[in-house]
Amino acid sequence: WNGPESRKLEGFWDVFPIFRGSLLLILYSWLYGVDTFVWKRFKVNYAYLMEFNPDNYLDHVNVFKLASVFTVIWLITFIMYLGTAKGSIQLLPIDAAWYPLLCILGLFTVLVLPFRVLHSSSRGAVLKVIRSLFFTPFGNCRFRENFAADILTSMAIPLNDISYSTCYYFSGYWNKSTELNRCHDYNTFLGTALAFLPYYWRLMQCLRQYHDHKQKPQLINAGKYVSALVVLFLNALHNNLERNQDWGPIRIIWLGVIICSTIYSFSWDIKMDWGLAQFRRKSNFPLRPITLYSNIWYVIAIIYNAFARCAWALTISFSFYQNKEFWQIMFGSFEIIRRASWSTIRLEWAQVSNYEKYRKTKYVPSQDEDDLFKAAETKFTASPMPIRKVIR
Repeated sequence: WNGPESRKLEGFWDVFPIFRGSLLLILYSWLYGVDTFVWKRFKVNYAYLMEFNPDNYLDHVNVFKLASVFTVIWLITFIMYLGTAKGSIQLLPIDAAWYPLLCILGLFTVLVLPFRVLHSSSRGAVLKVIRSLFFTPFGNCRFRENFAADILTSMAIPLNDISYSTCYYFSGYWNKSTELNRCHDYNTFLGTALAFLPYYWRLMQCLRQYHDHKQKPQLINAGKYVSALVVLFLNALHNNLERNQDWGPIRIIWLGVIICSTIYSFSWDIKMDWGLAQFRRKSNFPLRPITLYSNIWYVIAIIYNAFARCAWALTISFSFYQNKEFWQIMFGSFEIIRRASWSTIRLEWAQVSNYEKYRKTKYVPSQDEDDLFKAAETKFTASPMPIRKVIR
C-alpha cells in the first residue's frame, strides 16, 4: 500500500477513499445476493418479511446481475484511472482525477435509472426505504426500514468516504496539488457527522417502537445505539482536540466506552436479534428450540460476530492507527461480512418469532406457497378464457 508503485502515482491517495467507499458498497451487494440465496435455500420468506412486491422482488440471480454491473463499472474506471495516471492509457482526453467521479456517477445512474431496465421497481423500492429513513421517527417504521438502518450502521467507512468524496469534488481540491487537499482534515468532522445518521435513525426507531407497542426491550436496544453514538462523538473529539496526543483523557474514556459498547452490541446480537442463548429451554441448548439452519452455522456466526465486533470498534474509530488506508478497507470488509452473516440469522429469527410485533400474526407463508400463488396468478391473468370457465 505504501510501496514505490503507489508513490509514483501523484494524487493516488487523494482518490483512493473514493474508490474504496464504492468498492465496499459493491462488496455488500454481492453478499446480499448470497443472503438471498441462503434465505431461498432454507425457505426464509424474506420478500414477505420485508414487504416486497411478490411479483418483482429480487432473487439471488437478479442481485448478482446488478452486482456484476456495479463491479464492471468500478473495474473499468479504476483501470482507466491507473492507466491515465501512469500515462500508459489515454482513451479519453480528460485528467485521471475525473475517473473516480465517473465511477460514482456511473454507479449512481444505475441505481436511479428511471427506465424499465435492471429491475427498476426493486431499485425504486430501495430508494423509497432510504427516503423514509430521513423522516425517522415520523415516517414508516416497518421491519424493512429498521433492517435497512441496521445495514447502514455497518457502513461507517463507506459513509466516511462519501463525505470525503463530496468535499473533494465540490471544494475543487481535485484540480489542485496534493499538498493543498484539506479534505482529509475536514472529514474528521464531516465523516463523523454522516456516520452518526444510521445510529440516530435506529435510536429513533427503537423509541418509536416503544411508543407504539410499549416494549421495554426497545429501550434497552436504544441504549445500544446511544453507546455507539458516544463512541463516535468521543472519537471526533479526540481527532480534533487531542491530535498531538496518543493517550489523552478523551481517548482513555473512549476506550472504556467502546469496550462496554462492543460487549453490549455483541450480547444483543446473540440474544435478541438472533434469539439464541435461550438458557431456560433445554431443547437444542444453548441455541433455541426451532432453527432453520444447521447448528454449526450458528456457532460459526457467533464466533465470527465476536471477532468482527472488535474490528467494528476500530472501524468507527477511523484515525487511531498507522497505515489507516489499508486498515480501513480491511476492517470495513470484516464489518460488512459480519453484517451479511448477521442478516441471514436475523431474518430467520424474524420468521420463527414475532416478538417485535412487526406482523399482526405469527404465521409466515413459506416461499413455496408464495411461488405457487404467483404462478397460479400469472396463469390466471394470462388466460383468454372467461373468469367462470377458469373457476370451473
